Amino acid sequence: MKIIGCVCLLLGCFMGGGFVSGREIAEYFCQNGSLCYAGIGCAVVLFFLLTLFFLLLSEKICSFDMFSKRYFGKLFPLLNILLSISVLIIISSMFAGTIALAEDLNISIFLMLATTIILCFFALKRGGSLLTKINIIVVPLMLIFLLVVSSSGFDSVVKSSEFDGLFDGVVYVFINIVSLGMFALEIGKNYTTRQKVIISLITSLIIGSVFVFVGRAIVASGAEGYTLPNIMLAKENIALRIGMRVCVYFGLFTTLISNVFVLANYLNNFIKEKTVSVLLVLSLGLFMGSIGFTYLVRYAYLITGILGILMVLVSFVKEKRIGRNLFFKS
Repeated sequence: MKIIGCVCLLLGCFMGGGFVSGREIAEYFCQNGSLCYAGIGCAVVLFFLLTLFFLLLSEKICSFDMFSKRYFGKLFPLLNILLSISVLIIISSMFAGTIALAEDLNISIFLMLATTIILCFFALKRGGSLLTKINIIVVPLMLIFLLVVSSSGFDSVVKSSEFDGLFDGVVYVFINIVSLGMFALEIGKNYTTRQKVIISLITSLIIGSVFVFVGRAIVASGAEGYTLPNIMLAKENIALRIGMRVCVYFGLFTTLISNVFVLANYLNNFIKEKTVSVLLVLSLGLFMGSIGFTYLVRYAYLITGILGILMVLVSFVKEKRIGRNLFFKS
């Protein structure tokens, strides 16, 4: 149960509205036809290695402030700013996704956002144990609906080169590794090395399976151009469409609370009152979320991708012991 709880926490952090709605899968994998499998395979391997790397790193580093100081020396204030911006981009995209979902449901955007902020605030006030309970319930539900919705064929038309397919998979991993890696640092110290290997393996295999099944369905149905492709996949079945909308909201919510948790913890170094830091992060994310969901997924995420590459390269080179363990002992 401890392993399952951590897998659900990591998936809850990773499976945001962009992933559950199919927007990110359409953007980074469904443009490559059958060659998307090359990108998916590369992404699964990288997710496993990098998730394990940051979980192992958590034995002596448990926040991105400590991470910056250890690996970037005098440049750590700059990296902290960049990491904060990257996590904030993820938070803002969850708010943008909430707005897009409210528009799809044709309900009040203000009501949807207000409800989300209130639920997020009280969940974070209760602490990490509640986050685990929420994710253990919500993540399996999202996975079931994603598999049900993706029961379609696959369009095998090649639309780009194999290099593009691999490149998109790598870019997608590094876009997500900033928030996922920093969250892994926060929670990883509670698990043994063996548990961390199992957790990383299960998490990456689940992510890869969803890529394959959902990507097939999106390409086969021609839903790549929609803001929320997976909801379009369920359009013929009212019950499934409602369930998919609920799952998209769960995805937005679990990723939102995970990233607000990380950023608010960092701000507590300057703002001693946790309530104030949580409200500040939520307010900034809401403001940036007005940019729009599709735009954030397509362009702003690239900022986090570049930072993710820099962050991993520097820490991996300097952490030779963990690098050896990762490839030869684990």
